Amino acid sequence: AQLPKTGQRSFMRKVWDHYKTANDGLHWLYLQSRLSNPVTHAANLLGTGVATAWHFPERYVAEWVNRAFFRDPAGVQRGEVWAMMRSAGQAATDGLRLLKDTIRTGQRPFGQSTIEARFDLTAAQFGWDPTSALGKLVDTVGMVMPTRLMMSADGFFKGFNKRVEIAALSLREGLARGKRGEALGDLVAKLEAKPPTEMREAAEAAANLRTLNAPLGPAGQAIMTVRNTTPGAFYVMPFIQTPTNSIKWVWQRAPVLSAFSAQNMADIAAGGAARDLALSRILLGNAVGAAVAYHVVQGNIVGAMPVGSNKNLRRDLRALGPREFSIRVGDEYFGYKRSDPVGGYIGTIATGIELYSQLNRDDPQEFDYADFAAASAL
Repeated sequence: AQLPKTGQRSFMRKVWDHYKTANDGLHWLYLQSRLSNPVTHAANLLGTGVATAWHFPERYVAEWVNRAFFRDPAGVQRGEVWAMMRSAGQAATDGLRLLKDTIRTGQRPFGQSTIEARFDLTAAQFGWDPTSALGKLVDTVGMVMPTRLMMSADGFFKGFNKRVEIAALSLREGLARGKRGEALGDLVAKLEAKPPTEMREAAEAAANLRTLNAPLGPAGQAIMTVRNTTPGAFYVMPFIQTPTNSIKWVWQRAPVLSAFSAQNMADIAAGGAARDLALSRILLGNAVGAAVAYHVVQGNIVGAMPVGSNKNLRRDLRALGPREFSIRVGDEYFGYKRSDPVGGYIGTIATGIELYSQLNRDDPQEFDYADFAAASAL
């Protein structure tokens, strides 16, 4: 006897749900293997930490952009960087608190995470009582899984970035209201203690952005949807959101590329603080890029070492000491490739210069590294 159509649909839905659960669990196990190397976690900490630190001078340049060219009350105000630095101690405390909560619960800080998995090892995932002995065991094991540890590291930086952003926005709001002196200090303290919903949401969005966890646009979301619904695609593209945001970060700051960034152009057109920060990204990105370019020419920074079809040349260059995407310190070369997004920024500039230096060669497939090799051997 055949099942009624309603029963068939119910049966197929249960089969599909079980398949999704099993597939999500296998993908979660795959991520544990991908993230089990401590070097991966160290690279994540370094990259996110440097990107967080980068925003301080970038914000300072934005202050001067507004002061020198616009004097806009809605723009970035003088003193915002000082407010961020003043709140760094509390920001670190907030970061540690969010780190602890993320490890304990497995919830994604501010709704976003580097880890793109639908499964997590918790008692609730299996419908078990978290207060039972088995539930406590499962939750404890889940706390030390590589994916949870990476999420908690992101949680620390998100908590830190949220607090320093609230400090800057509180000062901006106080100045916009015309407060000065003691009245300004009182208002700033009040806003920092209990920020309005709009300010809190803006700070959380800034924290997601600086940790490369900002939601992707329509195209990126569509790609993630295809990945999520295609069997096996998770193993080919385990991460989409963070690498895409890293590329955007580089594109908005790298010399030449920053002038063609749609986000930069939109922010400049929007005016206010968004304009000041966009111009700051371009100015500081080009200034630091010039310094990177100088050291590439001096042989102190190495990009992808493009050599065309001449594989022997790459071998000879490596014999002299340089490695792809490395920085020379004394006689040693240290890799920077995994310290994205700043590592990607440096690598993009270095590789671009290496390619540009070969454009006028007779044979575009034969890359002449004589000058570079000589400088590297010094």
